[in-house]
Amino acid sequence: MKESTFENLHYVERIARIIFGYGLIFSVLFQPVPLQYLVVLPLVAIYPCLTGLLGWDPFYDLLKINSKSTDVVDKGAMLNIPFARVNHA
Repeated sequence: MKESTFENLHYVERIARIIFGYGLIFSVLFQPVPLQYLVVLPLVAIYPCLTGLLGWDPFYDLLKINSKSTDVVDKGAMLNIPFARVNHA
């Protein structure tokens, strides 16, 4: 199955963005903040929430970044970890 070119965020990053965005929104609702924060923080929170829900970040696309790619992470290549191999006879 071919991966969609419109998804460039890893699922962990998507979850982190959604939690961060909702945290900004709820911080305005439950904390006494100045009036200008009541407008600014929810507007700022829209971006991480929306990119997290869609799985696509336009700035990542412009910079050709794809955190969904697992080429480097597979087989411990990033940390240069040797894996134990078990040969079953």
